[in-house]
Amino acid sequence: MSGVVWVLLIPVTVAAGVVSTMAVVQIDRFHRYHVHKGNPPPPITPHTVLRELRSVATVAWWTLWAALSDPLRRPARTTGVPVVCVHGYSQNATNMWGIRQVLERAGRSTLGVSMVHRIAPLDHYADHLERAIDGLRQTEGPRFDVVAHSMGGLVLRVVLDRRPDLRAGIGTVITLGSPHRGTAAVRGMTFLPELRAMARRSPLLSTLPSLGRLLPHATLVTVAGTSDTVVYPNSSSLEPEGQTVLLRDVGHAGLLTDKRALAAVRAALRPSTGQVETISCGEERPERRRRMRRSCAAQSGTSPK
Repeated sequence: MSGVVWVLLIPVTVAAGVVSTMAVVQIDRFHRYHVHKGNPPPPITPHTVLRELRSVATVAWWTLWAALSDPLRRPARTTGVPVVCVHGYSQNATNMWGIRQVLERAGRSTLGVSMVHRIAPLDHYADHLERAIDGLRQTEGPRFDVVAHSMGGLVLRVVLDRRPDLRAGIGTVITLGSPHRGTAAVRGMTFLPELRAMARRSPLLSTLPSLGRLLPHATLVTVAGTSDTVVYPNSSSLEPEGQTVLLRDVGHAGLLTDKRALAAVRAALRPSTGQVETISCGEERPERRRRMRRSCAAQSGTSPK
């Protein structure tokens, strides 16, 4: 029995060591970037690190627990349009399990889309997302909402850029830690096509229309975490065209597991119609925009931007 225990402990210990080492490297690069830019680095405390590692472990557990959950899931009492859940770089749809559970308890059908990771341009991932959306529309109709994490937000933009016919059917888009204007975390690592696409001022991002331009009719909610050491600075994840939510002491994986992040997603979608709550953020007039941001921050338990 002791031999079996050691066999099980060895890979777990190795994995924990690799994750911890990567976390230290990411935090160091995060800190040095902000110092180089002359900005005070957002504080990363031991408690913050432990919470993020716990989120990483939770997402890893979902990989096993929700391994066969990608297809459309309908609650017993369904309300509103389906929600397409899009994961980030090198991951799969199980990452979205926590968000899907929250939405399904609210009566929303959800579809997980695994985009089959490989070293490839974002067009490869867009092909998978496009096929999944087409399949959903054939059975559920043309209307749907989207929740995307990390690179998934960019893949969505690629799909909408090349498929204008899909745009009118989207009512709400929520992105969590998506590098809409790139991330400084990939500096020096742009030898991979996915990372090259997510670099600050990358050729792709310089020509890819923003969500606001692609979906001027839709409600847009972009969420970021102040302790996100994967996508930074925070302004890269927050699109001024819509509502922005900045969650303090939340990391990249925490955007998938933290109660405040899940509450922000839940609050952005009304089960009955698939539209946003009564509070509308991102009004055109600056004075109203400031007032609405304060209201939205109060709604999601965050500080206004």
